[in-house]
This record gives sequence, C-alpha cells and structure tokens, in this order.
Amino acid sequence: MKKILLAILILTFYTSNSYAISFNQEVSNAQSNYKKNEFESAYKNYQKAQVNEPKNDSIKYNLANSAYKSGKYPEAENIFKNLSDESNSKEMKQKSLYNLGNTFYKQSKLEDAIKSYESSLKLDPNDIKAKKNLEKAKKELQEKKKNEDDRKKQDKQDNKKNNSKDKDKKTKNDQGDKDKNKKDDKSPKGDNDKKDNKSPNNENKKDKQDKDENKNSNKKQENKNQNMKKEEAEKWLNTLNDNNKKMVSDMLKKKMIQAYKSQKDW
Repeated sequence: MKKILLAILILTFYTSNSYAISFNQEVSNAQSNYKKNEFESAYKNYQKAQVNEPKNDSIKYNLANSAYKSGKYPEAENIFKNLSDESNSKEMKQKSLYNLGNTFYKQSKLEDAIKSYESSLKLDPNDIKAKKNLEKAKKELQEKKKNEDDRKKQDKQDNKKNNSKDKDKKTKNDQGDKDKNKKDDKSPKGDNDKKDNKSPNNENKKDKQDKDENKNSNKKQENKNQNMKKEEAEKWLNTLNDNNKKMVSDMLKKKMIQAYKSQKDW
C-alpha cells in the first residue's frame, strides 16, 4: 500500500514537473522569437503555451502582440477586446485598450481607434503615447471626411457637367433630327411640285407652239391667196385698155394696202 502511494506521488510530481518544463520552454521560445522579430514563430509558440494556460492574461497579451506584429490584425483585435473586457487587472485593461486602438488604426478604422484611445486614457490619463495617437487619429479622420466631402462635391459637379453635356448633345441630336425631317419633308414636296408643274408647263408650251404654227400657216395661206389674187388681177388687167388698167391697178393697190394693215401683228 505504501508503495502504491509513493508511486502516485512520484508520477504526479513528474507530470507536474514535465508540464511546467514544457510550458516554460514554450514561453521561453516565444519570448526568444519575439526579441528576434520572429513574430510568426512567437505567435505559434504562444498559442502552444496558451493551451496549458488558457486564462493566463500575460500569455493572451503576448499572443495578441505577436499577432499584431505578424500583421494578423483581426486576430489581434479579438484577443485585445477579450482582455479589455474580461481582465481583472486595470493595467492590463489599459494596455489592451491602447493596443486595440493601434490595431483599429492599422485597419483604417479611425473612429474605433479614437474610442479605444479615449477609453485607455480614462484608465491612465498620463499615457503620452495614447494622447499622441489619439490626436493623430482625430486629425486623419478629419482629413478623411474633408476629402470625402470634396470628392462628393467634385462628383456632383462632374455629374452636373455630364448631364449638361448629355442635354446639349440630346438637343443637338433633336435639332439635327428636326432639320433632317424638315429636309426630307421639303425634298419630296419639291419633287411633287416639280412633277405637278411639269405637265401644265409642257401643255402651255405645246399650246403656244400650236398657236404659232397656226399663225404661220394662216400667214402662208393669206400670202398664197394674195399671190393668187394678184395673178388673176394681172390677167384681167391685160384685157383692159391703158386708162382702165391704171385705174384698176390703183384700186387694187389701195385694197392690198388696206388688207395688209388690217392683219394682226402677233
């Protein structure tokens, strides 16, 4: 019985001692990695150490710092939040809030960073680093808002210009369509007018030609008749004596002169 109890005590001592050696070795390795700026290795060793001490605030804090230095900002954010909410140490809360502010800042979450710095300063108003980082975050947030406002104004002006250009372009296009429609409407109408006017003009021209032809034909016929009358008169005059010839000749000449004057000059 005594031998059994002794074996249990030796086993317990050995197990505890092995656990302590393992934990201390992991922490030691993590610390060594961190000092050498081997932050990824430090993060892994602190994770191993946390398995043995899940509620150890120091392990959590160093794990979060290693995550931050490795660029694992979401992981660091979660651990620092947990420490600031659950730690019983005022100092640990204050340091976690300060580092949480830095983690937010790295992620461009300026408003959250400002809140964390302000909470940190409530626990330690003399923290110079927290004050400087707070002012820096506020200044950048102000500049960011100003740039956003300027960008919105510029976008508004650009949209206004683009709308104006689109409106002018639409107006020109509409005017162009109107001019085109007007031209199209005018062109067929002109053709129709031309076609409609073509026939009457030709008819008038033809009528005029027919009249001229009739006039010339009448003149020729009259001249022919006159020539025939003149020949008949000469034959008749040959049968008369000289006195009668003269008298008849004078009469015929007068008649011919009168007939010539009575013709209408077209």
